[in-house]
Amino acid sequence: MKNSSPMENGKKKRWTVEEKAQIVRRYLKDHAGLADLAEKTGSTPGLTLQWAKQALEWIEQTFSKEIHQQGKVLHREIQEKDDRIRKLKSVVSELSTENLLLKKSTGDLSAGPTLGRKRRKRS
Repeated sequence: MKNSSPMENGKKKRWTVEEKAQIVRRYLKDHAGLADLAEKTGSTPGLTLQWAKQALEWIEQTFSKEIHQQGKVLHREIQEKDDRIRKLKSVVSELSTENLLLKKSTGDLSAGPTLGRKRRKRS
């Protein structure tokens, strides 16, 4: 933590999540005094109390089984979608290879991908 004032270059200091968490931990866990903490970190006692209050308002969610279950479900859904993407990429690769082999067998190597362009009629 830096020993600076809450104002930097005439602007309010923007605290990162990590900085806020570290200050709140020192206040709650280490029982640091608000005035000393403010002086050492450049925060204010009111700001530290506000952050601590916000942290405590969310404490139930830390222990919530429902939140934990939702995280597991989301993780499983992401894994399933990743697996599906891998399978689809494999299918696209196989079809591209098959398409190239068919073009070679018919002697039509000059015809590249036809997406986005019209084919010319042969005379």
